[in-house]
Amino acid sequence: MTQPAPNLSSDADKQALADLFSTTSAAHDSVGGLFAHFGALLVERAALGPGDRVLDVAAGAGASLIAAARRVGASGRVIGLDIAPGMVARLRALIEDQDIENADALVGDAESLPFDDEHFDTVLCGFGLFFFVDTRLALTEIKRVLRTGGCFAVSTFTRKGSDSMDATWTRIGAFTEVPVAAERERRFDERSHLVEALAGAGFDDVEVTESPFEVVLPDTDAWINWMRTMEFGPYLARMTPETLDQFRRLAIEDFARRSGGPEVRFPMDAYLTLARKPASLPLGSR
Repeated sequence: MTQPAPNLSSDADKQALADLFSTTSAAHDSVGGLFAHFGALLVERAALGPGDRVLDVAAGAGASLIAAARRVGASGRVIGLDIAPGMVARLRALIEDQDIENADALVGDAESLPFDDEHFDTVLCGFGLFFFVDTRLALTEIKRVLRTGGCFAVSTFTRKGSDSMDATWTRIGAFTEVPVAAERERRFDERSHLVEALAGAGFDDVEVTESPFEVVLPDTDAWINWMRTMEFGPYLARMTPETLDQFRRLAIEDFARRSGGPEVRFPMDAYLTLARKPASLPLGSR
């Protein structure tokens, strides 16, 4: 999942989010390779081992889950959870198509995880933290289902990555109504804010690593196809053919001024962050 546009505050917002990503699930990450790239890096950074029990929260189309299932082997188990039924359906089909026997996918809410306390060795969350309505509650739930000393591995965009998303929303917003941009504090694109949020939820040993990535697309049409695989897609679909053609022509002119040619490039750098459930917890916490 990617940088959110709306400020989420209710069950209705959660349903809207589920609907949005169900709509884009069929083509999610089929252009540009952004999530596959960082999904593999997040699993590598989490240092999963054979036999580990892993939960992937906001699993999307399996960018982290597939890599995790391979790392933990036949004696391990990986569960993917996502609020969007369309994403879960696609992930289950992918698991079946690739004959992955140590993984499954469930529809669920990060703020109410359907698992026992201390059930998992590692929890992964690739570009999902900024979508949670109540971030503190979701982090508390993640810590609850982690074993003592277990690892939480999460990816979020840096300020540079967030700015690229904002620029795309601004382009679309010139032609059709788009959601209000999320407040900066909900994006976790500042290292200090990310560390503060995790420490505030009771995690220890927070380690943040910055990882660069540049989306490189051959031309504006490829960029539009990329947007259709993301949460931008439904907003492009609202444009009439004439409006979309105008949107495209203006983008071609702008990208040509920036790069001197048809190629489209923009940074999508990310933070890969590890945190631990402490061995001893304050009285009354789990």
